[in-house]
Amino acid sequence: MVSSNRIKTGIKGFDELFDGGFLRESVSLLSGAPGTGKTIFSLAFLHNGAKEFNQKGIYVTFEQPEKDLIEQAKQFGWDLQKLQKENKINIVSIPVQGVHKETLDMIAELVEESGAQRLIIDSLSTLNIAAPYYTDHEGITSNSAIEKYFIYTFVDKLRTLDCTTLLISELRHDGWLGKDTTAEFVVDNVIILKYFGAKGSSSRTMAIKKARKTKFDENIHPFEFTDKGIEIKNTKKVAMKFKES
Repeated sequence: MVSSNRIKTGIKGFDELFDGGFLRESVSLLSGAPGTGKTIFSLAFLHNGAKEFNQKGIYVTFEQPEKDLIEQAKQFGWDLQKLQKENKINIVSIPVQGVHKETLDMIAELVEESGAQRLIIDSLSTLNIAAPYYTDHEGITSNSAIEKYFIYTFVDKLRTLDCTTLLISELRHDGWLGKDTTAEFVVDNVIILKYFGAKGSSSRTMAIKKARKTKFDENIHPFEFTDKGIEIKNTKKVAMKFKES
C-alpha cells in the first residue's frame, strides 16, 4: 500500500521504482540533455495529477511558449486546454527577460491561490542565468556565489509551499553531472534522463541518482515514448547500476 504521504506520478513503471511516488512537498531535480524527454516527463506528472488524482498543477516555463507545450501534449492524447478551462492546471509562460526579483513571490502566490499540489519549473538552468537580477546579493561578489545563493534561497522558498515540485535542469555534456550541481545537493531527489543514438538506432534511459527518505531502485532503466506518454521498462538485477562518472 502506498503511503498517503506520497504523490504518485502516474507514469507507467516509475512509481514502483520510487517507493510509490514523490514524498509530498518534496523538491526534485529532473536532469537531461535536450531531447531526452524532460518536458514530456514533466507534462505527464502534471496531466496525470489532474486526470487521475484530482490534483491541480502549475507549469511555469521560461523556455517554451504555452502553445508549444499544448501541442506537444496532444501527441499523447493529453488535452491541456480542457484541463485549463476546468481550472485543474495552469501554464505560465515567462520570457527570461521578464524575470525579476518578485518572480518567485509571484509563483508562490499562484500556488497558494489555486491550491496547486504539483508545480513544474522549466527550467532551473535558464532561471539561474538571471539570478543576479533578482537576488539580494549584497556582499557577494562572484557570479558562482550569487548562483549558489539564489539556488539555496529558491529551493528553500519552494519547500514552504504546500505542493510537490519538479525542477527541470540541463545535463552537462555526456556525463551524469548536471549543470546545476549546487541544486543536486539541495533538492530531495535527482532523476537523470539520457539519450543514446548510433547507426540509425536510439535508446533512452533513466536513473535515480538521489532520493531522500525513499527506497529506490538503483538500476539504470530503459524507457520509451508510447501513444499514452512515457513507459519506464523494468530491468533485471544483472543490469548496470547507476554510478557517477
